[in-house]
Amino acid sequence: MGSAVPGAVAVAGAGAVGCHYGAQLLRGGAKVRFLARGAQLQALKRDGLIHRTGGEERHYRVEAVGTPEALADCSVWLLCCKTTGLAALLDQIAPFVDRDALLVTLQNGVRAGEITAGRFPGWAVAVASAFIGARIERPGVVLHSAAGHISLARWQGDHPAIGPLLACWRAAGTEARLVADGRLMLWRKMVWNCGFNAICAITRRYARAVAEDSELAAVAEAAMGELVRVANAQGIALTGEDVARNMAVTREMGPVKPSAWQDLERGRPTEVADLNGEVVRSARACGLDAPVNRTLTALLLALQRDAAGDVGRPAG
Repeated sequence: MGSAVPGAVAVAGAGAVGCHYGAQLLRGGAKVRFLARGAQLQALKRDGLIHRTGGEERHYRVEAVGTPEALADCSVWLLCCKTTGLAALLDQIAPFVDRDALLVTLQNGVRAGEITAGRFPGWAVAVASAFIGARIERPGVVLHSAAGHISLARWQGDHPAIGPLLACWRAAGTEARLVADGRLMLWRKMVWNCGFNAICAITRRYARAVAEDSELAAVAEAAMGELVRVANAQGIALTGEDVARNMAVTREMGPVKPSAWQDLERGRPTEVADLNGEVVRSARACGLDAPVNRTLTALLLALQRDAAGDVGRPAG
């Protein structure tokens, strides 16, 4: 199946999510190159990629680079950095992205497609949404702990690699599908993130533990409910069923440690401003209020400042 994907796929951002979906593309037969840095780059170059999923461990010899020049002939760019680093990544790769390449965003939040299309007007851009639990255990080793399905939607233009890319993931056993409404897809993914990402980071509890705690679950449901109301005010057709479905799925999860908790442990910026903070900004623009999301944003930003060594320092 991989031969149907023209050229190579550049995975720009070799964190847990990038390594997981890059490994699945390799397993499906695609040519994949990883743009990485630091200890992760050195481990990938020296030892390859170890991918642990479903009790199995697979080892891949991979091509990993530290600068994007070596990726200039890639026909697909899978953008796997954090939302907070997307603009800088786009600036870094811009001189090397072929005019006929496809750019695929894989960020949390709802702005990645808009940001990427603005930076690359006239290029084909697709947005992707992944529901997955994954983390880097140590440099070069990624653990896939839950879910893993991925959805794609055209955002700007079309590209012949979209179908083969999805087929390659499917060949590796990944549930991958093309959806018609990218905006709805991104807001639907944000339902879970707004309910659990910040709360797990603040309480240091896995997502399932939050869902099974009646008081914390009520907070998560309230945050998700605010998002649904804000989405509806913008014509995005979410419902209470989206909240109920995310709660039910989370109660069946394994030990999922959301990204904000991992970021705090590493002293890195979280994506809360683009998740719960996005709900607050959108609510204000619609003449609504989102007090639960506003509170979660404020609390997590305070913990983020503490983790970065700015204890007691005011925001702004």
